[in-house]
Amino acid sequence: LRHYANQLEALRATTADITRQLDLARQLDLIIARALRLLQAVSGAVYLFDPATGIVTPRAWVGHGDWMRGIRLRLGEGIAGSVIARRQGLIENAYRTSPYGIPLFLERTRHAGVLAEPLIYRDRIIGAVLIDRPEGTFTAQDRDLLRLFADQAAIAIENARLYTAAQQALTDLQQAQEELVRSEKLRGLGQMAAGSAHD
Repeated sequence: LRHYANQLEALRATTADITRQLDLARQLDLIIARALRLLQAVSGAVYLFDPATGIVTPRAWVGHGDWMRGIRLRLGEGIAGSVIARRQGLIENAYRTSPYGIPLFLERTRHAGVLAEPLIYRDRIIGAVLIDRPEGTFTAQDRDLLRLFADQAAIAIENARLYTAAQQALTDLQQAQEELVRSEKLRGLGQMAAGSAHD
């Protein structure tokens, strides 16, 4: 019971950290770092889903190399694609022999166990968080903890996206306003020059 209470306190502190960050790239890095610490794992990744293309891509990871930048998964492909397609978490403690195994991952990683949860915001799937271990297994309690974390992470990601969109809208508005002021000045100068030429 004490261990569970400690985990819940760690979860509370972790979600407080991630909800304060509004830069999306930093947010994703923070989410995977905190998830790993929470579940005492050394590697994992946050994947985001693009509904326009149906593609799932890793956007932040720890314990994997730059080869992750080239990963593009379809819905239902691998653990990340499957978790997103089914909108349901997954524990796979025999990844090396799993039907979810992807040759590139099997070649470049050592993980035996993988725990994954979808990132869902207001019934809209936005991605998944995956945690892996080279040895040892994940439990149902680990999954419950990651599910609670993923719920908060999805809110934090959406907040960061909204903040980024608002910042971009503000920048666009300022640029449009500056352009309008410039064109009004030019129009005024043109009228003044035309008036002088007439005189």
